[in-house]
Amino acid sequence: MSEKKSESLNQIPEFESELKKAKALMSLNEYDKAIKILESLSIKHPDNSPVMGMLGEVHYMAGNLYEALPICQKAVELSPKSSAASMNLFFTQYEICDNFGAFSEIKRFLQIANEEEYDKIMRGVKKSQRGISKDPSNYDPDYIEFLDEHVELINEINTLIVRNKYH
Repeated sequence: MSEKKSESLNQIPEFESELKKAKALMSLNEYDKAIKILESLSIKHPDNSPVMGMLGEVHYMAGNLYEALPICQKAVELSPKSSAASMNLFFTQYEICDNFGAFSEIKRFLQIANEEEYDKIMRGVKKSQRGISKDPSNYDPDYIEFLDEHVELINEINTLIVRNKYH
């Protein structure tokens, strides 16, 4: 589906309303309800990258990693320049211990990323590295735990980004 057609779907009130409902449910940790809405949308609009991206993300958030994987892969196929789709695929692959696949995805994305996308990823990595030590009260305990568990991964991503940016 072309970007233009995908955008036009977002203008349909029912479609937009369902996406907003799913986002709200995700923020409330109501993953099963969000999954039902997004699966229904994905059946009606199988080539809509925002729907597939959100569906993959909610499966990941719910811990359904093996369900998330092919959905995240499809989201990347539909929107190869989407940093969100790429990161969802990366983290899903990483969590199922497919380190080769995870780093291959990051490398793929960084090869096509523009300067703004590099900077966005770098800001996220740098924020992750420095934010906790300055004021841990600003962070969700789950986020702090995630960073503690993934310090090595964050450093590897940082190294990979810097290496790709300057070579």
